[in-house]
Amino acid sequence: MSVQTFSWPAGLFVQSVAWRLAPNVRAFPSPCTHGESYVDYLGERFVQRIRTIPRTRDEAPAMSAFFNRLLGVHWVSAPNFALRTRRGTVAGSPVLTSSVAQGAQAFSITTSADATFLAGDCFAVGAQFFEVAEDVVANGSGVMALQTTNRARAAMSANAAVVWNSPTTTWSLREAVPILQQDGIVEAIECELWQAWE
Repeated sequence: MSVQTFSWPAGLFVQSVAWRLAPNVRAFPSPCTHGESYVDYLGERFVQRIRTIPRTRDEAPAMSAFFNRLLGVHWVSAPNFALRTRRGTVAGSPVLTSSVAQGAQAFSITTSADATFLAGDCFAVGAQFFEVAEDVVANGSGVMALQTTNRARAAMSANAAVVWNSPTTTWSLREAVPILQQDGIVEAIECELWQAWE
C-alpha cells in the first residue's frame, strides 16, 4: 500500500493543543560510573495532542470517514495548531542564504532588514518543519542567523524557500479516533499527531 497524504478538514476546528518535541534518545544506567548514559539516534520529531470543538450529529459521518480512511498508515497535512503563523515580523519570500547540512540547527536566512523571528515561531523548508529556538533579528542586509530546537533531517540547498505563513508538515496518527455521539452532538475529538518521517 502506498502512503497518501490528506489535508486536515477546514471545518474541523481545534480547541486546545499540547505541543512537544519528542527526542529519539535512549538512556540507561551505567554500572561503572553509577550515572546515566545516553545514545542519541537523531530523528527527533514534533508531537501535538489536539482536542477539537464539539460538532453537530450531522457532521459525524464526514468526520468518521476522514479518520477511518487513514487506516493507521496514511498521513495528514496540518500546521502546528498551537501557533499557525509567526509572531515575529518576517514577511515576503525569505530564502536560505546558504545550504544547510543534515543534522544542523544553525540556519542563515535572507529576508528584509531588521525582520524578526521570535522563539517558538515555526517555519518550513520543503517537507521539513522547524521551530525557532530564540529571538533573532536580521541585520541591515536582511541576513538572519538563527538556531532551531530540532535538527535538519536532510540537507537543504541555498535559495530554498522558507515558508513562514501557516507552515504545514505531515503527521501520522498513532491510535484509532472514535467518534462519540451524545444528545444530538458529537463530543470533542482527542487525538495525537506525530510528525511523519519523509
